Amino acid sequence: LLVAVSLTVAAVPEGLPVCVTMSLAIGMRHMTKKKALVRKLASVETLGSTSIICTDKTGTLTCGKMTTVKLWRFGQCYKVTGQGYDPEGIIYPIDESSESMHKDPAAAFEKVKAENQLQPILAAFLLCSDATVELEDVVVKNENGEEKTKKEWVGQGNMTERALVVAARKLGIERKDLKESFTAREQNPFSSKRKMMSVIVECKDQKESIFSSMCGSDRVVAITKGAPNRVIDRCTHMMADGKVVTMDEKAKANALDQVNKLSAQALRVLAVGVRSFEKLPEDTGCDEVECKLVFMGLNAAIDPERPEVIDAISRAANAGVTTVMITG
Repeated sequence: LLVAVSLTVAAVPEGLPVCVTMSLAIGMRHMTKKKALVRKLASVETLGSTSIICTDKTGTLTCGKMTTVKLWRFGQCYKVTGQGYDPEGIIYPIDESSESMHKDPAAAFEKVKAENQLQPILAAFLLCSDATVELEDVVVKNENGEEKTKKEWVGQGNMTERALVVAARKLGIERKDLKESFTAREQNPFSSKRKMMSVIVECKDQKESIFSSMCGSDRVVAITKGAPNRVIDRCTHMMADGKVVTMDEKAKANALDQVNKLSAQALRVLAVGVRSFEKLPEDTGCDEVECKLVFMGLNAAIDPERPEVIDAISRAANAGVTTVMITG
C-alpha cells in the first residue's frame, strides 16, 4: 500500500497545480482584454471546450434599434435608407417586383416630399404612438477607459414605435409640430386580443390639417394602428393617389399580399387606418372608433444586425462551434 501511494504521488509533479492555475489565470487575463469577465478559474477551461453557443437576438446579434426600411401605400412601395435612430436618410419609390435602385434617389426623394402622399401616413403613425427619439448628451468610454461626452440619439418607449418617429423625421414631420395642430382626446391602449391601439385627436384648424384630403370638414380623427390583418379587415375605404375610394375584397387581398411579401423578408409590419367624425363621439370605445376605417398604408421595420456579428459567427464556425439563436 505504501509503495502504491508513493508511486501515485510521484506520478503527479508538484508544480502541475501551479502551472494549471497560471495557465487559467493567463486565459482570464486575455479574455478580460476582450471585454469578457470570468469569475471562476475553472470556467476558463469550460469555455475552452465549448461546442455550442446559444445566444439571444435582440441587442446581442442585432443593434437593438428597430429601423423602418420600407413604406407602402396602395399602388406604391418606398425604400427608406438610414439605420438606427439617426434621422439621416431618404425615402424614394421602388419597383415592387425588382426592387431595383432608383437612378436618382435624391431627386426622387424631393418628388416624394412634393407629392405629399406619405406625409399623412407617417403623421397618422406618429400620432398613434408614444415613443420618443431625442438628441441627448451621452457619456461613453474609449478603449483606455476615459470618459467623454457626445451627442447621440436616444429612444424611449416601444421599439417599433421609435422606428416610426425616425421615419417621420426623415420627411420633416415632428411630434411637437403635430401637437400644435392636434389635441389628443381619447386613447384605446393596445391589447393582445385586438392586436391594435387607437387614439382620437381633434384638429385645431381643419384648413391646415394634414388629413384634410380624407376627412373633409370633420375636425375629429380616430387613428388605429396595429396588426395589418386586423386593421385591413376593419377598413371600408382606402387612400389611392390622394383620394378616398372604396376598399373592396380585391383591394384587401392585394394589401394582405403585400403584407405577406414584407413579412417574408423578416420585416415587422404595421398598418394604419383613420376614421373622421364631425365631433367627438359619445362612445369612444374601440368597438366604435376601430371600424369603418380608411386604410392609409404599411410600415415595415427591421432590427439590423450588428456589423461585427457576421465575422464573429464565421470565426466561431471555423473553430467548430455551432451558433444557435434563441429568441421570441
